[in-house]
Amino acid sequence: EPHHHKAPHDGVLIECGDHQYNLEVVHDSESGDLEIYVLGGHASNPVRIKQESIEITINADGKEQVFNLPAIADSQQEKTVGDTDYFRLKEALPGAKEFEGTIKGVTIKGTSYNNKSFSYPDEDHHHD
Repeated sequence: EPHHHKAPHDGVLIECGDHQYNLEVVHDSESGDLEIYVLGGHASNPVRIKQESIEITINADGKEQVFNLPAIADSQQEKTVGDTDYFRLKEALPGAKEFEGTIKGVTIKGTSYNNKSFSYPDEDHHHD
């Protein structure tokens, strides 16, 4: 049975470390909104990080673009820029149905994870 976690927001999970953390990339092709959630190893619990933005390179329709997704504060959950698990850039990629991406770098609890590549949507839903 392959080790598999369901993405809580129906996005694509990118493993960081050996099942320590996950980044979930979520894209709305109509609005173009691009979101990243920072999650624990089982992709269920949010993990807050200190970063103020996450840089992501997207290759869609043969052209490469670099986006900075700013941290999103949420006063109801006492999340602030520099202490949140949620990053979003509105209208980043409207109309794109599929793309390749690379997350430049994210630091989770003192460990840096760099150049994490992914496909959206995830062609291979199972990790062996």
